[in-house]
Parts: sequence; structure tokens; C-alpha cells
Amino acid sequence: MNLQNRYDLINSLLIFLPEISTPLVNLVTYLNGAIEKDEARNEVTISNILKELEHLLTTLTQLTEYMQDNTLETGLELEEITLYKKFISDVAKGMRSMLGWMKDENEPEEKLKESVDMLFAAGQQILELVNRITND
Repeated sequence: MNLQNRYDLINSLLIFLPEISTPLVNLVTYLNGAIEKDEARNEVTISNILKELEHLLTTLTQLTEYMQDNTLETGLELEEITLYKKFISDVAKGMRSMLGWMKDENEPEEKLKESVDMLFAAGQQILELVNRITND
């Protein structure tokens, strides 16, 4: 990876990772607790989910725009591009699954658990990307 691409990628992570990781951690932690207490469908939980999803969506939109406006993908190693895109894709899939569960009261709690697992996995992918970049 050339230095400019490394700088662009690191800069994007410095800008957006704190804003992405906070709602991700909040959602995973909060929902795991709500599921254990059988409070996943109560009004407070749904309100908190929506607040965190909105924050996450706003930041992902900004990250996507940043990626389009900068040279992030030019010259990056395939594994790094793949991890970056997979992270964004998995966050989007987890959010979509969570929203589907929220919209349909007949959806089983298992679907919510799956979406929480997707968001957790996405968080692990970004950690892997950070480790790759900082170890190169």
C-alpha cells in the first residue's frame, strides 16, 4: 500500500471509527441485555434501537461519501479493500435485519439475535482491518 493510500485509509478510520463503533457497541451490548431480560420489544428498547441505528446510518453515509471523494481504494491491497467493504456491507445487513424485526411483530427474537451477531462480526472486521494497517 503506498503512503498516500495508507494515510487516506488511516484518516478515514480516525474520523469515522469512533462514530461507528459507539453505536455498534451500544446496540450489541444493549440488545444482548434486553434479549436476556425479555425486553427487546418494549417501547424504550425500540426507541433506543432507532436512535443508535440513525446515528450509525448517518456515519456510514458520511464514510461512504468520504470513500468516494478520496483515493482509498486506489492501490490498496485486495484484502484491505475486501475487509473495508465487507465491514460496511455487514453493518448494513445487520441494520436491515434489525429493522425488519422491528417492523414485523411476528418475527422471532432469533432474527434480532442474528442481526446483533452481524453487527458484532462487523465490529470484529474493522478491528482486523485496523490490525492489518497498523502492522504493515
